[in-house]
Amino acid sequence: MAEDAKKILIIDDEEVVCESLSEILISQGYLLKTSFTAQDGLRWIDRTGFDLVILDKNIPDMNWKSVVKKINESGRNTGIILITGYPSLDSVTEAIDMGVSQYLVKPFKNLNQVLSVVKRTLEHRQIRRGFQERIKALQQSTDRLRKITGVLEEKTRENEKE
Repeated sequence: MAEDAKKILIIDDEEVVCESLSEILISQGYLLKTSFTAQDGLRWIDRTGFDLVILDKNIPDMNWKSVVKKINESGRNTGIILITGYPSLDSVTEAIDMGVSQYLVKPFKNLNQVLSVVKRTLEHRQIRRGFQERIKALQQSTDRLRKITGVLEEKTRENEKE
């Protein structure tokens, strides 16, 4: 497996969903871990970190919003795809507001569509990471310029006193 293979965690209590998603994603070179509970999934995120989490909205041991919040708080820039067999406009809106990348409805009619959504989500994540790195570099440059400006202003004041 390539060193740059993306790591994906599937959190779903339905074994058949985990198996079907795992099969197609592994065939595409992704590294996979499945978890049948949110608590177990969050432990894996803390230990390992993942590029993407595919989360069942109705995971029985924890509210999906709490799981999404904890993933976001991990600071790992993890993409999240929320999957559900019971979609609603309110949950779609809420998911987007919480930073969920994509929302898919089960049962999946076409696993290639799921694969496409996974690829797109990972691409967006990479673009977002690039922007964040550029912003950080710009902030560091701005801080250095402020320090230099402060030193120059102080030298100018000293020269004016002489």
